[in-house]
Amino acid sequence: MGIEREYTIEWNNRLDPTEINVSDDYTSFWAMAMMGTETVKFDDYEEGKFNVSHSGATKWIATRSKFFSAVLVPRSRLGSGANASGLEVPVTTIKGMVTGKNLAVGVIMDLPNEPTVIDSFSVFVGPMDYEILKKFNNEVVDIIDIGTTPFVGWLIKIFAIPIMWLLPRMYEIIPNYGVVIIIFSLLVKVLTFPLSKKTVRSMMAMKELQPKMEELKKKHKNNPQALNKEMMKLYKEHGVNPLSGCLPYLPQLPLFFALFAVFRSTILLRQAPFIFWWNDLSRGATSFTDPYLILVIIMAGLMFLQQKMTMTDPKNKMLIYLMPILMAFFFYQAAAGLVLYWTSFSLFSWLEQLLFRKPQIATTEVEILKN
Repeated sequence: MGIEREYTIEWNNRLDPTEINVSDDYTSFWAMAMMGTETVKFDDYEEGKFNVSHSGATKWIATRSKFFSAVLVPRSRLGSGANASGLEVPVTTIKGMVTGKNLAVGVIMDLPNEPTVIDSFSVFVGPMDYEILKKFNNEVVDIIDIGTTPFVGWLIKIFAIPIMWLLPRMYEIIPNYGVVIIIFSLLVKVLTFPLSKKTVRSMMAMKELQPKMEELKKKHKNNPQALNKEMMKLYKEHGVNPLSGCLPYLPQLPLFFALFAVFRSTILLRQAPFIFWWNDLSRGATSFTDPYLILVIIMAGLMFLQQKMTMTDPKNKMLIYLMPILMAFFFYQAAAGLVLYWTSFSLFSWLEQLLFRKPQIATTEVEILKN
């Protein structure tokens, strides 16, 4: 009969929630291991619990909360497997009962057929800080869990890593992350200026061409092919690209999701004050009376002004009111730092529209009269 020659070293000191929104904090509680070249996430609860074990080369295993982690790293050699267990428990908070999570993890170590075996391990318990975690080998930094989104994760990671490098260095010069985020949004606006400049002018021109477009729709209401041909001719005559409105948002999408991931998964903005009552840029509003909601309202207001200024089709008037409401709902509990970024970027975009509005109207009117 064979005897299994292995042992398991475990970490079962649970992490506790640390944030104001306890329920939101618990959503980031899970276990994770680096096995081979891939991270394995353990959080598949069935009837409020799980207990799993995986075999394979194990570089580290960890538990994490929203902003903190406990990582167990074999140093002398790789582990031969990993196990993790979790238990959902009711937790009483000032806002009622929430579902808490108790997690434990372990690294399985094979015992070689030798008289003496000496293994060494490192244990890290601390913040989910990119600068700290990247100093560990064995890709411990991947516990931050950025870049794992299916299909587009690699693209988000390309943007996220420079953000995690740049913002702390800007903070060394300007020790206020709120101001840093505003300056960062201005830099992004400057970099996307060539695209947005063309877009604003094109959208303003389309707005001025609206009467002519309505005439064409009436004239060719029973002939869609002729209408499309005449519309494209009109666009070409006045140098208007109907698809240009999407151009500035293409680089913004991966950048936005990268910022969301960074502010959601790292301790970068935790308890970072801005001004007034915004003393923690890592959290969002917790109720409709929370002053953090004011920033969301300002963001929605700026979005409304932007859309109203650039609306080209009166039939889409309802979207001017609907989109800001939907965005406010989406940003309601998002990190205030992310809301501040989008608010600042929207403000700079609105100012840009004001800058190009009058010259473009005058130019377009001349072009229309000539035709």
